[in-house]
Amino acid sequence: MGGVVCAATRSTDLSKIFFYVGPPLVEKEVNEDDVLERYLELKVHNYKMQDLKAGRPIADNYVTKPWLFDQFGKTCPGCGDCFRVELHKGKVEGNLTADRIDCDEGHHLNNMVPLCVTYNQRKSCWD
Repeated sequence: MGGVVCAATRSTDLSKIFFYVGPPLVEKEVNEDDVLERYLELKVHNYKMQDLKAGRPIADNYVTKPWLFDQFGKTCPGCGDCFRVELHKGKVEGNLTADRIDCDEGHHLNNMVPLCVTYNQRKSCWD
């Protein structure tokens, strides 16, 4: 099918205007386990970057993906909200943070308490 391509505003006969939409968009299959795994990896990585930037040592018993994963479904000790994680179209939404008890130490398992994002933000305003 041949034809002349020009702006629709230049046409004098609307019945001769055709719109090319292209091939249909196909959504990529998303493996939710892989998405959650990557989310937890990034969470641990970001805690390490925070600690390194602040000059805090990375201990042998540093926060791990399994520790974070095990917190989902438990209750935030600060506000009673449930730690949750939801996946929407390949994107993770979660409310879990690993709060350090002693701010001079890193995110190691003996220095952390799980808190929801909201309570952790409120708490930081009180300190």
